[in-house]
Amino acid sequence: MNNEALLKELESLVKAMEESLAIIAGTISETSDPVKTFQNILAGEEAQQNIHGPNEWRDRLMRSARKISALKARSAGSTDPALQALISNVLSGKKETDSTH
Repeated sequence: MNNEALLKELESLVKAMEESLAIIAGTISETSDPVKTFQNILAGEEAQQNIHGPNEWRDRLMRSARKISALKARSAGSTDPALQALISNVLSGKKETDSTH
């Protein structure tokens, strides 16, 4: 297998993992408290970041799970402005540390 074919297979695997994590996050959000699920996903990602440092593969794999849980949390109807701002940032693709210009 040449490098191009290997890269294509790796991309397919990563995409499937990303989609699977999104399905799991969406299912958990639908069957439990969507705000808690969203908060727990963010806390889990932050913990991994603190323990293992930056990892673009992990960030990519979790992006869809983070976004689907944010959508479910937003539809839960919370009026907490801080939570709504965090959800908006996640859905717009901004990181908490991104400055607003």
